Amino acid sequence: MSTGAEEPRRLWVVTRTAACVADEAPALDQGGLHGLVRTATYEHPTLSTTLIDTDATTPADAVAAELGHSTGREEVALRTGQRFVARIRPGAPCTAESGTDRVRTA
Repeated sequence: MSTGAEEPRRLWVVTRTAACVADEAPALDQGGLHGLVRTATYEHPTLSTTLIDTDATTPADAVAAELGHSTGREEVALRTGQRFVARIRPGAPCTAESGTDRVRTA
């Protein structure tokens, strides 16, 4: 007998250096996949997705352990034995001297 409540479908995607951690340069060939999964996450809220980004030093057992976690984090980066998650933090305000162009509306 069905209760009508379905288990959320789960999708894990593993990339290599698609996410920037600290001063890393991202691997551009992996960025498209990263963006595609982010889009799928927003367009299909019933699909529970997790992006796991690794570097060349990440062992397979660390990725396997991450697959077993159910923390609700959508994006995780594994670097040199450390686990990083996305956080929003305050930044410095833009000023005219910073060289940042601003979009103007009419």
